Amino acid sequence: LKERKFGDIGRTSLWQVLHNIGFKFKKEDNRKALCERSSVVHKRIQFLRKYNKFKEEGSNFVYLDETWIFSKGATKRIWQDDNIKSIKHASGEGKRHIILHAGGKTGFIEGVDLIFSSTSKNSDYHDNMNTEMFVKWLREKLLLGLSKPSVIILDNAPYHSEILNKSPANSWNVDKIKEWLTNERISIPQHILKSELLRLAKEHAKPKIFVVDQVTESYGHQVLRLPPYHCQFNSIEYIWGIVKQYYDNHIGPNGYTDEAVWETW
Repeated sequence: LKERKFGDIGRTSLWQVLHNIGFKFKKEDNRKALCERSSVVHKRIQFLRKYNKFKEEGSNFVYLDETWIFSKGATKRIWQDDNIKSIKHASGEGKRHIILHAGGKTGFIEGVDLIFSSTSKNSDYHDNMNTEMFVKWLREKLLLGLSKPSVIILDNAPYHSEILNKSPANSWNVDKIKEWLTNERISIPQHILKSELLRLAKEHAKPKIFVVDQVTESYGHQVLRLPPYHCQFNSIEYIWGIVKQYYDNHIGPNGYTDEAVWETW
């Protein structure tokens, strides 16, 4: 600023000016750059178009998400991504519990929440969320708890996105690719390389069918997936902090057993 003859201004005064015009000094958010990749922008446009179409049709939106709590509460902030596996156990916070819930414009849907200890040996639950467990929750809780046809908004977690009709990938060996092509009744030229087999498979690949989508549609509902790195489009994300604060303020008087955790939550 001095070199450009803008005058002599102190660090504190400069900070105040920048703050007043809307700048914030904070850790760089690389997600912003990821959000503007052409492939992500395309998916964001697709999402918003579909969302607006559903909204114009008067569709009922249901938002679902997974989160976590520690039995003794958590008052510390740590760096993490959106994957429950990225959360490390901190000493003194107690056992970690995974939570799955859904809601809409009238709040959480009663009776569809799922909470379990990440170290549970119960045969119904696993240490970490997976497709089998998620689909079980869909069938037995959420889809039965919806009173009218709904559009379910969810992110791209692996257990939300398992593909039913998988196409050949680079990890497949030649025999497996040929088997897929044969099952699809696609002629295979002689003396063909793996790269050529993969290209042939790609040319004949069918639209992806997701396990979760098929189950959801069989109950008369639809799935709308968030674009990558856009958790801000999931309304439930704005509620978790409030609910966790309530939990932190009320856990303790009855101990920190699994039962106390579930009752408080």
